[in-house]
Amino acid sequence: MLNIVFTGVGGQGVITAGIILAEAAVLEEGRHATQSQSYGAEARGGLTRTDVIISDREVLYPKIAQAHVLGALHQRGYTAHANIIRPGGMFIYDEETVKASAKTDARRIPIPLLIHGKGANMALLGAVCALTSAVKCQSIQEVIQRRYGAESSNLNAFQDGWDAVVNRGYTPHPAAYSGHEGDGVPPTPSINPSISGTAL
Repeated sequence: MLNIVFTGVGGQGVITAGIILAEAAVLEEGRHATQSQSYGAEARGGLTRTDVIISDREVLYPKIAQAHVLGALHQRGYTAHANIIRPGGMFIYDEETVKASAKTDARRIPIPLLIHGKGANMALLGAVCALTSAVKCQSIQEVIQRRYGAESSNLNAFQDGWDAVVNRGYTPHPAAYSGHEGDGVPPTPSINPSISGTAL
């Protein structure tokens, strides 16, 4: 079971990212997944959060108390939910706008996300896909293409999220591309595994 929380503010698309991730797990890979969400009263600018649980067994409760992965697109989201990361978990965040506290006991992955504008949520998905065993990247690409079309800039933003992980020297999780090389999934990068850290 993998518990993933995305957070940000209204208009950044974190809830959409959660929905796409859950759909990829269920529709493309036949796994069990739940997606829940919460957001402030403001249409834009209010705090938002989505919880995604992916498992090979039935998920009995959709809310997350401890996250294996927290992805943050805004400082307010991180401040509100920093304590949800389980010790030794993973924290993926925009390197320019989110400042992580030294108290956060997690593997930190600061990468450029908001430079993609409205595609920041897709870049976050690309990073999560690369670094975890959540779902294969091709599965997310299939959902994005089905929702937005084969020429969508969202596919480019997703790819850029993967590339940001590789370019910063992090080793992608084998499950992200296993069995799908040469079929729409970024190729296995040649990176020194000694800097990979703990894969989830």
